[in-house]
Amino acid sequence: LNTDLKQMGWSPIPESGEEPVLTSFTEPVDTWASMSQLICREEWPDSETRPKNVSYFCGVQPVTEFPPFTDYGFPAQSAAKVKSNAINQLNEDIEALWSHAKAPGGGFKWEWLVDPLDRVGAQRFDAQYWRSNVDPSERYVQSAVDTSRYRLKTDESGFSNLYITGDWIKNGINAGCVEGAVQAGLQTSRAICGYPRVIKGEHQFQKPED
Repeated sequence: LNTDLKQMGWSPIPESGEEPVLTSFTEPVDTWASMSQLICREEWPDSETRPKNVSYFCGVQPVTEFPPFTDYGFPAQSAAKVKSNAINQLNEDIEALWSHAKAPGGGFKWEWLVDPLDRVGAQRFDAQYWRSNVDPSERYVQSAVDTSRYRLKTDESGFSNLYITGDWIKNGINAGCVEGAVQAGLQTSRAICGYPRVIKGEHQFQKPED
């Protein structure tokens, strides 16, 4: 966006400058993280198009059933659904997060979105990045009640020279997230070479029987 958090109406902004991360927002795109720390890592052609905020949204995409692999139009249909959900959320719900986001006539202030082509209205969303993770390798292992017992630890592959890692193993968080993947990677490193000896938060979320 070409507006910063203060201009968007988000409050409070701590003195540390730490940006907000939250979940349990409106479905199906219920998680928001402000990621403006990445702007300095990106290349923009000029200061006019350089954004002031990078906002990342994600959520579970409901699918009744997956079609056969021969249905080549399914990925595009899923991506179109993501776009539709995002536009609807910006028009209908985002004011609850960004109190200044409502346009005078209703809906979202689409001029907030950075668009090098300077399109009008919701067409500016076409300059954003969105995707639908429908490939099998992109889908999460669910964290259902009492299922942690079925997760393997990094050194429980059954082979002495094979270690497994990823957010799907028993890593202390046991949920589909980048934090779980990092924990698993640290545990795998320790199993291979003994380092790091201590992994912060490794047992924080585990019950005694896990």
